[in-house]
Amino acid sequence: MPHILVDDARLAYHEWPGRGPTLLCVHGITANCHAWDCWAGQLAPAYRVIAVDLRGRGESDKPPAYPVEAHRDLFCYPRDLDAFLDALGLETVSYIGHSLGAMIGVLFAATYPHRVRKLVLVDGGHDLRPEVTAGIRPALDRLGVTFPSLDDYLARMQALPFLAGHWNRYLDRYFRYDAEILPDGTARSRVSRDVVEADTETLLPLALRSYHPKIAAPTLVLQASAGLLTDSDGIMSREEGERLASAIQDARLLTVARANHYTILFDFQPAALSEVKRFLAR
Repeated sequence: MPHILVDDARLAYHEWPGRGPTLLCVHGITANCHAWDCWAGQLAPAYRVIAVDLRGRGESDKPPAYPVEAHRDLFCYPRDLDAFLDALGLETVSYIGHSLGAMIGVLFAATYPHRVRKLVLVDGGHDLRPEVTAGIRPALDRLGVTFPSLDDYLARMQALPFLAGHWNRYLDRYFRYDAEILPDGTARSRVSRDVVEADTETLLPLALRSYHPKIAAPTLVLQASAGLLTDSDGIMSREEGERLASAIQDARLLTVARANHYTILFDFQPAALSEVKRFLAR
């Protein structure tokens, strides 16, 4: 994995070469760059696709979490991405973000408008309901836990209720990359629990509504129609997606049928990906 030094951390990234414009893909709160494998396989080589590991995740450095003060106004992740693009010699990109990556995308597009050609927000980018944290708790709970082996870790991930019946090669690669194998053969997630807990306290409650009108880039919002454990516990409701799209000056909403917050990325969604391609090419 190549790395780029930004501020006090080296950020790892994966690239799918392509002949067209660059797409910068940013993952969710406990995720990594391989969350984009399925989408990148469809978007490259028409586009150059770059997926970054945010600090504290994947093979990026794990510095101490930023203090709360750094999350005010212009918090650390947009600043990281600005420096990341400078290091790659890229002036503008189309930005695709999922979950926390969509929240970061809202802030990035609002504070660095010259950087973002087009914006795709995947099941995120709105003000979250307080109960949303409960929906992602199973993903958070794996952090810092040591499993007897890699096979045991993968079995536990396969058993997550919102992935039941959806396990495929994309999820397998994603969680294998997520796993750190210790000298005694045990396994644990690479993700820094300290960083994620800081983000959960400071970023998930962030009021994004004041940033939405500042976004000038054409925007596509994708909303997953299915809940995580019930029909009504999705991260973004249809109504929330509509409010988000109406708050951005040039945005529209696409509801992705039979997809939840995770399977919208890891299951092949031909209709949704075709719409994304049309939007990017427009």
